[in-house]
Amino acid sequence: MSFFVVFIKNDHFLAEFLKKRVFYSLLLIETTQSRILRQFKIK
Repeated sequence: MSFFVVFIKNDHFLAEFLKKRVFYSLLLIETTQSRILRQFKIK
């Protein structure tokens, strides 16, 4: 586990990639929830 943490700290590109993945997945969840809420409001 500690090796994995050190690896991420050393590899800047991988760290940025993981941050972007988390950000985009959260963004996708937010947009999906808002779409579902809008559909419920219309009905």
